[in-house]
Amino acid sequence: MNSVVNLSHIFIKSVAAMLLFLFSATESFSQGTGYLEVVGSVYQTSKGLEGADIIVMKGNEKVDQISTNAGGKFIVNLELNSAYTIVYSKNGSISKTVEFDTKVPDELKDQIFSLKYKIDLFPKVEGADEPVDLEKPVAKYAFSDVYEDFTYDPNYTNARKSENEKIKQEMALAVVKKKQEEELVKARERADSLAKVNEARTAQALALAEAQKVKEAEETQAKEAEKERARFAAVEKARQDSILQQEVALEKARLAALAKAREDSIAKVKQEEQARLLAEAQSRKEAEEQAKIKEAEEAKLAAEARAKAEAEAKEKARIEAEAKAKADAEAKEQARLEAEAKAKVDAEEKVRLAAAEKSRLEAEALAKKEADEKARLEAEAKAKADAEAKEQARLEAEAIAKANAEEKARLAAAEKARLEAEAQAKKEADEKARIEAEAKAKAEADERARAAAELKAQKEAEDRAAVAAAEAAKLEAIEKAKKEAEEKARAEAESKAKKEAEERARIEAEAKAKRDAEEKARLEADAKAKAAADEVARLAAEERAKKEAEEKARREAAAQLKAEAEAKAKAAAEEKARLEAAEKVRLAAELQAKNTADSLKRAEDAERIAEAERVKQQAIKDAEEKRLRIIEAQKEAYAKATQAAKDAAPVKNTTAELPTIDKDYPEGISEETLTEPNRTIYRTVIKKATTQDVFSKVVYNWGGVFYFNGNTSLTESNYSAELKRMKALLNTK
Repeated sequence: MNSVVNLSHIFIKSVAAMLLFLFSATESFSQGTGYLEVVGSVYQTSKGLEGADIIVMKGNEKVDQISTNAGGKFIVNLELNSAYTIVYSKNGSISKTVEFDTKVPDELKDQIFSLKYKIDLFPKVEGADEPVDLEKPVAKYAFSDVYEDFTYDPNYTNARKSENEKIKQEMALAVVKKKQEEELVKARERADSLAKVNEARTAQALALAEAQKVKEAEETQAKEAEKERARFAAVEKARQDSILQQEVALEKARLAALAKAREDSIAKVKQEEQARLLAEAQSRKEAEEQAKIKEAEEAKLAAEARAKAEAEAKEKARIEAEAKAKADAEAKEQARLEAEAKAKVDAEEKVRLAAAEKSRLEAEALAKKEADEKARLEAEAKAKADAEAKEQARLEAEAIAKANAEEKARLAAAEKARLEAEAQAKKEADEKARIEAEAKAKAEADERARAAAELKAQKEAEDRAAVAAAEAAKLEAIEKAKKEAEEKARAEAESKAKKEAEERARIEAEAKAKRDAEEKARLEADAKAKAAADEVARLAAEERAKKEAEEKARREAAAQLKAEAEAKAKAAAEEKARLEAAEKVRLAAELQAKNTADSLKRAEDAERIAEAERVKQQAIKDAEEKRLRIIEAQKEAYAKATQAAKDAAPVKNTTAELPTIDKDYPEGISEETLTEPNRTIYRTVIKKATTQDVFSKVVYNWGGVFYFNGNTSLTESNYSAELKRMKALLNTK
């Protein structure tokens, strides 16, 4: 028993292997020449991302790798009846993947399809972990039997879209936080710069105070040598103290103005940041509105698809109902025909019986009439009895022959009706047998189809298992490549973070040392200022004591020295006036020179800053012009290469067949628009005498645009040039 079971299993496996081989061979022989052209754009912060890496994986094998151009655009061609994964990445950005299932019906295996879409790469935020959910594909594309073209899975895309929006918001917050931290660092740097300026100003003030102290000491020594000069020195010292106080007050006012300017700058930065955040919020709001519009459009398309499916289901139900009604009508018609045939047989039998009865009655009446006539004839003319008897015999023979003929005709008609009824019954029986045979054949065919379906389901299960294994291997390869890229990016990020941390630590250490030095300098300056104030007070006290002594001596010697003192006082007053006038002139000259020097320095600083800014802007402009020239050269080279490839490649019909022209156009130029469920055709007909050229621009709902002259596909440039040439030719003739 076990050997029988084993043999059965071996037989089943052999049959399955053969079927799998045949199916694989059929699949390999059915591979067509068509492909899917993917025209995409990679964006970041609403701008085309140049130099993004695009890796094309077929299963777990890398089959192609390209980079985006200056506008973030790229083109890849995918073979039909395969499974692909496209990985989008760039250093400093978070990678994304998109899956493509390019299986199409066999009748479309030679067609070239085109698909356009955009993808947005999020910039990485330093110090933030990469979201795990972004490892999943952001979209899945496959062939749609409804649209007869490639489209995305809306349910999957909507689910991933909500996840990506959440991730995008989180990353945007992280970017804002990082910018705030950078602005805080910049504000600290500006504060440090202001602190350096204040330190320089303080050092300058201290130097002035020290110089003033030396000058006061020299003046004090000079006053000891000469009393009058000492008095003038005291006056000069008081004046210098007033000037120093004014300079200190001016410096304080300048520092206060700088502090206010710094606060105003910080407030301006905050206002600009708030304006930027509001602009970003507005941009996000507009993006959300665009997303809502897109979702509404997708919902509309889904609703149209559902409506189309419902209409198809209704049409199918209607056809089935019509088929059922037709079958019921045929059954009723069959019953009616059977009833009519039966009624016809019954009527014919009734007619036959009525005719037989009529013949019998006629025969009886005739026999009675003949008997009466015979009796009459016998009574009238016995002489004619023999002749009449003979005539009577003849007549009777004729009557009998006639009756026999009528009976024979009746029997023949009855036999014919019976044979027709039997033929009808046999025909109905044969029809019934045929229907039963067809039903039996259909049941057997259904059984065979069920067995084939089960075998196909088993094979599909095995294929799905193989595909799942291949998918797992492919995902493992993708994950490995992604991990290697992430590990490299992580190492670079860690190295960069380490350098930045060391730089921050160095800056913080320098800032701390600077703050400590500033505090030390402030304490030293306070101590020096206090010592200077004490010295000034001491000198003032000494001066007052000296003045009192001198005043006492002067009063004692006033009598004899009055004239000399008055003359000397007069001379001193003159000298004082002269000195004061000279001092005023000197101070005015110094103030004018200082103002002139400050103005010149400010003008030089402004000119130097303007020159540096001009040089910077010129360098930026030159770099931008160079970059634009390179981009334009790349664009031109890419366009030439693409055009050359398109011109060299055989032109194929990549769209559905164009509608036929079913009307006559007048001579000249006729333009019309044909709207179909999934596309719009803009037709231009140029007719001259007996020649007619038809130009068609076909715009599909999914975004594809194709150009034709008759049924020949053209590029957009060739289409425009040819149409323009034909119009000009028509106008010139």
